[in-house]
Amino acid sequence: MTRKPPTDLEHLRLFLDLARDQLELRRLYPTPPHVQLTASGERTQAYWNRLIRASSMRKFAIQESDNVYLTRLFDVLEKVVPQPPDDLADFLPDAREAFEKRSEDEAYIATFVDGKETSVPEMVEDLVYGELLHGDYGRHQRAVQRRWFALNDSALMAWLFAFEELLGDIVEHLETLEQRGALTLTAPDA
Repeated sequence: MTRKPPTDLEHLRLFLDLARDQLELRRLYPTPPHVQLTASGERTQAYWNRLIRASSMRKFAIQESDNVYLTRLFDVLEKVVPQPPDDLADFLPDAREAFEKRSEDEAYIATFVDGKETSVPEMVEDLVYGELLHGDYGRHQRAVQRRWFALNDSALMAWLFAFEELLGDIVEHLETLEQRGALTLTAPDA
């Protein structure tokens, strides 16, 4: 199994393929801006849709060791297209700054009744490891405790929508670079 793409172009192709998949998830698993729990605490399809999308977004926005983590993508793109067309030159620094700001934004922190603050990345990790993919007891307990807090939902939804929007902008930018001949992403055997 090869963990790391063999070339920078393969790295960008990997990102583009997975980013398009993420954007397809957004279409296939829609969520309203606010997901409400019922009085019984029952979780709706919209609740599960956002958890699936947030869990999938983890590789782009949370997991720094992942090949498609956005900071890594920006570094590779900078190497592959060191001199973008003048009208696109500001995109990469702006996208990098937007990613860093969104990663640290207080809007993506929920404060619970006991005063404990939890960031969205922590929530996503607890959901992934405690409910969706694994059975980590401590993470599961934290995820269960958070189900009842509207701020948890608002912070997660704001985070998810912001990062999916940024991801869409990056995909569009890569496609524009390719259309203008500044980058060749189409695989030779395609």
